[in-house]
Amino acid sequence: MRGFHHHTVGRNPTCFPATLFFRTYAGSQQHRKVNYEKAYILQRRTLPFLSHSLTMSFFPVGFLAVAVGLTSTVQAQDPCAAIAGQKWVAASDARACFKSFAYNADIKANIVEVVNKTMAFHTSTNYEIQAPSPFDDVHQDIIATLARVGSQSYDTDFDFHVDLATSTRTMGDGHSVYVNMCYDSTYTTYVPAPLVLLEDADGSQNIYIAPEAYTVFSQDFFSGQVDVWQAALGDIPLQSIAGAKVISVNNEDPWKAVDANAAIAGSYQSFATRQNSFFASHVISASAWSYMPGQFAQKALPLVDSVTLTIQRENATTTDTITLPYRSRFGDSSKAFTNSASFWANNCLATSSTNGSPITNGGSVDVSSSAPARFSSQSTRNATSSKPLIVDTILDVNSAPSVPMPASLTPTKRNIQASLDTFGWILDDEKTGVFSSGNFNGGSEISLMVGLSNLVRLLKSNNVERLIIDVSNNQGGLVCTAAYFHYIFFGNTSTTYPQALLPTKLRVPDLSQKLVDNIINQNLSTNLRYHPSNLKNATNQPFSAKTNYLREGTVDTEVNGHEDRFSQTIGQECQPFYYFDMPQTPEWTGEIVIVSNGRCASSCALFVTTMVKEERVKVVSIGGKKGTAQEYAGTIGGQSLDFSDIDTEIKSAGLKSDEWAPPDFITNSYQGITWRLAQGVNNKNEPEEWQSRPAVQNYQLTRDVIGYPWKIWTDLATKVFDN
Repeated sequence: MRGFHHHTVGRNPTCFPATLFFRTYAGSQQHRKVNYEKAYILQRRTLPFLSHSLTMSFFPVGFLAVAVGLTSTVQAQDPCAAIAGQKWVAASDARACFKSFAYNADIKANIVEVVNKTMAFHTSTNYEIQAPSPFDDVHQDIIATLARVGSQSYDTDFDFHVDLATSTRTMGDGHSVYVNMCYDSTYTTYVPAPLVLLEDADGSQNIYIAPEAYTVFSQDFFSGQVDVWQAALGDIPLQSIAGAKVISVNNEDPWKAVDANAAIAGSYQSFATRQNSFFASHVISASAWSYMPGQFAQKALPLVDSVTLTIQRENATTTDTITLPYRSRFGDSSKAFTNSASFWANNCLATSSTNGSPITNGGSVDVSSSAPARFSSQSTRNATSSKPLIVDTILDVNSAPSVPMPASLTPTKRNIQASLDTFGWILDDEKTGVFSSGNFNGGSEISLMVGLSNLVRLLKSNNVERLIIDVSNNQGGLVCTAAYFHYIFFGNTSTTYPQALLPTKLRVPDLSQKLVDNIINQNLSTNLRYHPSNLKNATNQPFSAKTNYLREGTVDTEVNGHEDRFSQTIGQECQPFYYFDMPQTPEWTGEIVIVSNGRCASSCALFVTTMVKEERVKVVSIGGKKGTAQEYAGTIGGQSLDFSDIDTEIKSAGLKSDEWAPPDFITNSYQGITWRLAQGVNNKNEPEEWQSRPAVQNYQLTRDVIGYPWKIWTDLATKVFDN
């Protein structure tokens, strides 16, 4: 291969000739120059949707480059002003505000170019064109899609966003989503009918409105909305629909709605896991439990106004057909506004964390995460070290935990607090312990490791003999924490030392090779992720600070008919765990079972996959459609980054003017990637991402346990351990 330049799309904001959409770069520096000259000229103009006394020079440069052309569609009333200051609005009103921003070709051109060039660093871009079985319903050629998006116009800026965001999510990879904080979960939209899939006494499965629905949706979080929903139901009490059997959704079989959502839900390769995302569940992060209404009852965008359900209420012999409106709640992290102009200025423009900033030797370390705060709070740079943290986490926009769990559903007894952010429980049988967490994040890497060790010791000191590790809805986090957790269960063995997880590979576009060249030649900061001293080779030995590991041992290959290039095998940097004197023998010798609804991703998936495939730990899937193979984990990745991380590396290496370098986002946007892709456990020549992880045992949820984690764990312990 004569240099892997990746692919690009044209920069011309009004014309995207098909010949420009090559996977090998064929763009022009001149186009970029024209684009930014045009933006500069536009800065001098007056913004039509602002007071004419305010010229563009009043606003920050980021606003100037973007705001022109995004004038609100002329309407009798500003639709954003109509809902300003209201916590709850109709979904149609939130959408009207979003749609008031006119389509702008310059903004689209900027976003498409950033996303396209960032995808050069995403390891799975070509794999996702057509995933192998059993994930073969994933077939998104994102580069071809970007070409299509770049060549067409849209009615509004919001319509453009919906198209692009949906396209990146159908890659089936929660690491590579595009998010625009102007729209995504600025308002979160709800309907008080979370659905659950339950096994009936006769062994059949049916879809129900969750029995706990009214308990959840009558909380203060939904203040004032019960009256709205009750008014829509008329004489049927809202409380009475909880637990009702769902006969149809919008006059069709409810499974049609489940499968239609799974086709676009994204985040996971497995169709069954995406089906499971439709249904309600729960999760704990640190000490806070959240109720997850599922992707039927909670939506990141206000695209649906209402839903019509035919239901059979509990103890009824007849059916009712009801229509419930979706209501949109203004996010706690969204920025207040008074009209369209202030909505755009406060929510839609690039912020200080949208793009990267150069890191210099001796410079301060940025410990803020570039991931949108409403979806993630995990820092990706280490405040106590010159080296960046290794993070692998997905951004599941459509299922972000947002609703507090009612106290009546939350486990409260036999609660063991092992640290500020690590909790466990001892069940009533006094011999079964539980650890459950929605991520592998914490106050710090070391605090979470200490917490996990303390938890194991506290369980042992209470004579606990068996352990349930519940990883349902765990979105990942700190990779070294996952490695540490594997180690403490099995001690020093060939599967845990010198590394307890999996080797990885990077994708190698030409720009990344130049980047490492400059890091070496200019003696740049060791806080840069591409710095050779931050990585290890296949034998888990550190690279020399002068080794360009992306020029040595690279592998040219073909993926789905497209040329690609990957690095030599990269080891793991987590071990030895410098924080501790590691025990040579396992800290836990009792029984273990891992339970999962399939929504265990990233570092969680790395941990569980190695525990199951290498250590033969028993794993049980929770829920899911009978007869459909359930995966216990998915979207493994290896290490996830985003555009701002890559941009920091590029700027630090002085390569921002390189023709392959993405420009800065001018909107409040985020584009994630899988930077390092873990290699397989069983087939070591292929990524683990695309290898199956089937659960051999399944636990079906029933009306007796649904909504109550304690009841689920207790029933699981009886069926999994005792039987």
